[in-house]
Order: sequence, then structure tokens, then C-alpha cells
Amino acid sequence: VTVAANSVQEPRTATIKVAAQDLEKTVVLTQAAAEANENGTQEKPWLIKTTDDLAAMRSKALPGAETWFRLENDIDMAGVTSWTPIGTESHPWKDKFNGQGHVIKNIEFTTDVTNQKLTGIFGVVDGGTISNLVVGEDGETHHGIYDIGFLRHAPGMQILCPASLSEAQDMLRWAAVNKPGPIAIRYPRGGNGCYTDTAWNSKHLVCTHRTGKDLTIVIYGTLVNQAMAAAELLAEAGLEATVLRLVCVNPIPTEELLSKLSEGRLVYVAEEVSGNCGIRDALSSMLKDMGIGKHITGIDLGSRYIRHGSVPELYDYYGLSPEKLARSIMEVQNSEK
Repeated sequence: VTVAANSVQEPRTATIKVAAQDLEKTVVLTQAAAEANENGTQEKPWLIKTTDDLAAMRSKALPGAETWFRLENDIDMAGVTSWTPIGTESHPWKDKFNGQGHVIKNIEFTTDVTNQKLTGIFGVVDGGTISNLVVGEDGETHHGIYDIGFLRHAPGMQILCPASLSEAQDMLRWAAVNKPGPIAIRYPRGGNGCYTDTAWNSKHLVCTHRTGKDLTIVIYGTLVNQAMAAAELLAEAGLEATVLRLVCVNPIPTEELLSKLSEGRLVYVAEEVSGNCGIRDALSSMLKDMGIGKHITGIDLGSRYIRHGSVPELYDYYGLSPEKLARSIMEVQNSEK
């Protein structure tokens, strides 16, 4: 038996020639020499280091037995455009995957709840285990920007928007004891920001965070952090803004909101929702019907899928960072002069 040297230094191949009784047979080994200690058992799991290793998991399952895999490092899926989730309805994931606390990030899908295809690193899991895996920041299917749009149409639905974790806890306690009908409490995405307090009071659903004579900024949820920082920037530019936070966005507490609006004509509504899924149009219609002469405008995320990224990155990209909010508000205010 002779083993030929690999002239191209390809780590996953070697050539073995077997000569016996005038018979020469060439066998190409397709597994790396380093994989000699990997066999898919719990003691010697397959080691995952690259996107190719991830894809190869589909073909490495041991027939009739659990196969074990272990992620050895972080993997960036950027540039992978044809990823097929591991595990389907006909061949579900039944094996063991240990991420060891590593991150797999930048895997992108475009989907929605009306056409939910299999998306993700893993698809259908039936009896298998996926543990200690971090999947990075939210991607296109997990931003939570459509809920207000469809929940507002459910009869009797109340939608509460906490701005902090403590406020979410207060709302949950109240709802469990006192709310007889349907209620949705939005999770304060990203956890606490600068605002960590709670203003929950079921009788008062508009919270005044700042008063100013020139204009009103209306927000809800954790966007209060960006709005307050934007108001500081506006003050530096000579514009004093009132910042009002709606604790409840359905039904809209219109009368309470009206009583707290600034004397300025501009009402700027900033929302972390998809276009036409927020409350700005409804609020504008209500004020118009009441004969209130305010200019209602604002910003949302538009009618598009939202890219992968951290919350601060996405706020900046879509115009919801304090700097970009302040710039947009000043442009609107100056256009009215």
C-alpha cells in the first residue's frame, strides 16, 4: 500500500494505491485526515467550522442513530444566497447540535406570515436538539413591525406599548387581574434604554416626558429614548418640543392626547412599524373630524422588508436615530415658515 503525497496541499484529499496480483486500485479519500477522530458520536462529534461544514450536516447523519455535531467557531453567512434550512417535513432534524456559545449570523430570508416557508439555519425539528447557539441580531422575519396594523382591527383589542421592562411587568400584572377582554402587550424590544422607569396607570394612557411650545413629538414604546435625545438636539437648535408617549395605541386615547399637545401646529409621529401599520393616519383622521387644525406628519419604516442588524444600526439606517429624527423634524418645521 502506498500513499501519494498531495501536491496541491488540499486538506481533505489523499490518494491511496493498492497493488496486488497485478491489480492496481486508486481510492480518493474525501474526508480530511483531521476527521479521523470525528465519527458523529457524542464522544467524537462532527466539528463545524465553515458554511460548507454546515451544509454537509445534511449528509452526515448516522443511519438509525443520533448524530452529534459541534460548532467550533463563529460563522458569518454573509454572501450565502441559496441556503436551504437543515430539516424538512420529509426529513426533519433528529440529531444533536451544540453551538458552544458561538454565533451564526447574517443569514437572510424574505418571508411573511401569509407565505411562511421554511426559514432559518434549521427548518423542521422532530426530536432533535439545538443548544448553546447564538444567531446574531434580528433578521427580516423577526422585527415585529406588522402587529399593530392587524391587531387594531380585532374587535375589543387593547394594545399596550411598554417603554421599559418594569413597565411591561406592571402591565402584565394588571392585565392578568383586571382585563376581561383581549389585550396585546408589546415587548420592549432591546430591553431597557435610557428610560427604565414605569408610568403605567390604566386611567392615564398618555405620558408627558417633556414640554415645549413649538411642536409635539408623539411616540410609543422604547422609541421614547430616541425621541427624548432628538428633543435635546432640537432644543440646541432653538426648537422646544413636547414629547408625548402613548402607553396605549388601541384604542387611541385621543382626548387625553389633545389635552397635552403643544401650542405649536406641528405634530410629528415617529413609529417603529411598517408603512400603513401604525396610528398616524388614524390620529390625523380623528383630529380632522374634531376640527383640530394641526399638521400631522411623521416617519415609519416604510413598506419594505427590514434588513438584518442591531437595533441601533437599524434606527440609524431607517431614520429613527436621534440625529436623523431631529433633522427630519427641523426640515418639516422650517418648511412651514
